[in-house]
Parts: sequence; C-alpha cells; structure tokens
Amino acid sequence: MNRMNTMFVCAICAIVALTLAAQNKTGADGNPIPIDAANERHHSVVLENEEVRVLNFDLGAQKTTPLFVHPTDVVEVRLSDADLQVSQDAGAYGNPQLYGSGVTPSLRGTAIFHYGGHPQIARNPETVTSYRAVEVEIKSPSRSSYYCYPQDANCQTDAKAVPLALERDKSFAQTLDRDTVRVTDVQVLPKEEWKSHLGGLGLQKGYPYLVIAVSDVDLIDTSNADDALEFKAPSGGVQWAPKSFVGTLKNMSDKPARFVIIEVK
Repeated sequence: MNRMNTMFVCAICAIVALTLAAQNKTGADGNPIPIDAANERHHSVVLENEEVRVLNFDLGAQKTTPLFVHPTDVVEVRLSDADLQVSQDAGAYGNPQLYGSGVTPSLRGTAIFHYGGHPQIARNPETVTSYRAVEVEIKSPSRSSYYCYPQDANCQTDAKAVPLALERDKSFAQTLDRDTVRVTDVQVLPKEEWKSHLGGLGLQKGYPYLVIAVSDVDLIDTSNADDALEFKAPSGGVQWAPKSFVGTLKNMSDKPARFVIIEVK
C-alpha cells in the first residue's frame, strides 16, 4: 500500500472513530445510553477542580446533540440570543421533528440552575446563529426537590433562574440564592463602578467563586490605587477566584461589561 493510500485509510478510520464516539450506544431496553456531557462533541471542559467542572457548549445552527447527561447540578450561563430546543425524552432521539414544542427563548447573559442526572437532547433550530453557553457543574448536590407541586409552598419559592433586571439599559446586579450556589448576574455601564459583595459575606463564609465573562470585559479594581488589579476576559472567558473581584470594579471599556459570578456554598 503506497503512502497516499495509507493516509487515505487513516483519514477514513479517524472519521469513523469520531462518528462512533459521537453516537449513543443502545441499552438493554432498546433506548440510547446517554453520553457524559464532557464526552459530547459540542461540549469541551475548560476548568475542573473539587468544586466545579466547567464546560463550553457550542451548538451550531441546525445542529442536534446525541443524548447526553450532566452527572451533577448545573448552572448554565447563556452567551448568545439563539433559542434552544431541549427534550428529556429518549424517544425523541434521532427525530428532531418531535421538537415542535418547548422552545425556550434564550436571552444572552441569562443564568439558570438545572438539576443534574437528567438525560437530554438539544437542538438549535436557528438558521444562522450558534447557541453558546458556559455550563458549570456543581459537585455539591442540591437538597431541594426536583419535582414541584402546586400545593408545596416551599417548592414554589425554589427559583431556578436569576431574575431579569427591570432596567437592562442601566448598571445592575441580580442574584439567585440557592442551597448550594449563589449566582449573581452583573452589568456595569462604561466608566461606572460596581462594589463587589465578595469582600464581605461571601469571603467571611469562605465561599469559593467563579467569574464568567458574558461580554468582552475590561475591569480595574479601584479599591487600591497604588496596586490596582485588572480583570480582562473575552466573552465566554472563565476564571476561578480572581483577586480583583473582592473590591470595587470600574468598567474601563466604552461598552457595557456583563459577567456572572457563581459562588459555591
């Protein structure tokens, strides 16, 4: 076999291997076995420690994932305005036409808590826009109930999304406080400042934290003029416990700075 034929065969084998890796195996019940999200081809792990596993999720227009699962609870931070169709029904596997309902409007910057261990298939119905998100798997399991009944008052107050700001054209900080995480969605307008809460209650309780840039971010800590700390990150950038976030941050850019802070309790 000459060199060109060998290279061709190797290329075919690589394509087949990637295709098989992206497919679900079938269980004894005839249903597909979900893939760990980290092994699903539209996900990539960007950070992992004892507290969290962080993945980028990038699903192109008109693309559908195989059945996958996050083994632990997840905070999803959306980086695009593309909608996403999601089904937890294994019977919908391979049949995107079954996704006729359940389209969830996706606003850029929205942060949502999801319980882990529930297989899902995701499809991006957009014709041009990719669906992009950072998914933070929280390794400490929530003690809250996954199922919510109308007569359960405690369950009704168990919010899963950071509330949307009433005035999205101004600086704001909106928080979702759950039993295992506290998620804060922040926007700082150009040349304005935001005083971080991490230098108070958060650090006193020893909460480790993660910062996710929703927009391109260029911030400077003005708390110490002699040794000002900078925080720069592109949209989707993830940093674990940057020191600059315990003081007062000023947006040095000419565009609004948008970021999400996730504290692990």
